[in-house]
Amino acid sequence: MDFNLGYLDDVSLGGPADVVAADVVQIAKVGRDMGLHLNASKCELIAHPNFSYTDALLQSFTRVDV
Repeated sequence: MDFNLGYLDDVSLGGPADVVAADVVQIAKVGRDMGLHLNASKCELIAHPNFSYTDALLQSFTRVDV
């Protein structure tokens, strides 16, 4: 798979939690291959207050209610 990447400091993803989690893993992997690091402490997960998720990486993101 080929990627054309620009600035990687501001990315928004949306969709079902499992799809978003898989996309985040892919972004982290591609970034790592390029020598970049995903700083989870600067990442936010915007979701409804009643939304629950079990993905460890998403759980490390700052939770922001809609």
